[in-house]
Amino acid sequence: MLKLSKYPPKGFTLIELLVVVLIIGILAAIALPQYQMAVEKSRASEAFILIKSIKQAREAYMLNRPEITNPPLDELDIEIPGTDVDCIVTTTEHPFRQTKFFQVGMLNSGNPHAFRFSNGQLLYTLGYYNSKNAFYCHVENGGVQKYASVCKQLGGVESSDCNGIDEGTCFRLP
Repeated sequence: MLKLSKYPPKGFTLIELLVVVLIIGILAAIALPQYQMAVEKSRASEAFILIKSIKQAREAYMLNRPEITNPPLDELDIEIPGTDVDCIVTTTEHPFRQTKFFQVGMLNSGNPHAFRFSNGQLLYTLGYYNSKNAFYCHVENGGVQKYASVCKQLGGVESSDCNGIDEGTCFRLP
């Protein structure tokens, strides 16, 4: 005759533990990419605010000295973090500033830009174009297209006027 204990068995079965581990793994697989994109959006927002500030500081500078269309960053009434570097993307009159995640500065046209690099690859560009009086976010064709969602999350609307750049995806920012 089988005698049953009045107490249930203690602990969890192997199947129960495997189910819990599986559920945690699935949640982590979903949450981690979302977290990474939220962090990237935060970085892009910071760079976007910085290039807006550079644009405003440049305009204020030009009110006093209209003959100079492309002043160096250190003459603007703004504190830009980072160290001076040559722009990776193009040759410019003045050095850009290398922050932790971006190269920030002004192109020879006077347009402020922020270039996001990772492991030597250009991921996306944030920039202001004087000729269009608008801010843009641009993801290169060879770049990682998931960064297009960063541009969209900044309020970007897909556009075709990224100042003559035909490759990649362009977004006009608010």
